[in-house]
Amino acid sequence: MANHSSILAWEISWTEESSANATVMFAVPSDTGTIFLPTENLAGKKRWIAYATNVLGQIIVNEGAKKALVEKDSSLLPIGVVEVRNDFRRGDVVSIIDAQGVEFARGVVNYNFSDAQKIVGVHSDEILKTLGYKNYDALITRDNIVLL
Repeated sequence: MANHSSILAWEISWTEESSANATVMFAVPSDTGTIFLPTENLAGKKRWIAYATNVLGQIIVNEGAKKALVEKDSSLLPIGVVEVRNDFRRGDVVSIIDAQGVEFARGVVNYNFSDAQKIVGVHSDEILKTLGYKNYDALITRDNIVLL
């Protein structure tokens, strides 16, 4: 989390013996511990999506969808989804998982679980016909997706 919050984090082992040297340890670089440098600064909303809320569902995507999300900063369209898991409501945060079962992103979903199941693998032009209504072309819009 520190990496995505413009925070420098330093993980060290702490023992009674090392507490006497704590001032020296922080003042002088050493090979003790691990330093995590910030990689990017996530806006508050994206930080909340990534780390500060309960993840209530899972969306499994094909490789094409993963590539579009990771390389092109795209929205997640139903045609790239192969499965949805767990009950969730519109507006909940869900995990986005690749074909190998690895969570690589999280996002705020635009459709509830029942409707998402119905549009899995469906082209966006067919959402209205399939559901009888259409809120969005995307299951998750790009501004509500955070890559982990």
